Amino acid sequence: MFIGPADTLSFNWKRMNAKATQLLDSLGISGEADQELSSCSIAVQQMIAIARAIDMDCKILILDEPTSSLDEDEVKKLFVLMRELKSRGVGIIFITHFIDQVYEISDRITVLRNGELISEYASSALPQIELGREDDGQWIWMMSRR
Repeated sequence: MFIGPADTLSFNWKRMNAKATQLLDSLGISGEADQELSSCSIAVQQMIAIARAIDMDCKILILDEPTSSLDEDEVKKLFVLMRELKSRGVGIIFITHFIDQVYEISDRITVLRNGELISEYASSALPQIELGREDDGQWIWMMSRR
């Protein structure tokens, strides 16, 4: 979790493990601080990556197709974490092509097609039927949580 920017922990493993445990617990992420990341599920790996960003005091988090390889339970866990981050004031840009997830997790929807801005809406003000479909059947959504 602490690979990257230098911090004041200076390889004090006991302090690093304690800080990692505290961060994981505060975000409701299952896993042990000294556990190998490869032994965790894809969902937990993604949430730990998000925890790393939070530890670096990020203000905006960009998630590009974070649910594409997750099962239904893992998606629910990720959404719980996203809601927790929103309550802490973190802005989240959530890019996905799953329409149901767009409406479940987003406050605002920005629609892009072929790299062009189509429009921006409050999620509650835009019925799914009005979103439309491109000729090739591909959807591009960008959701920002405020």
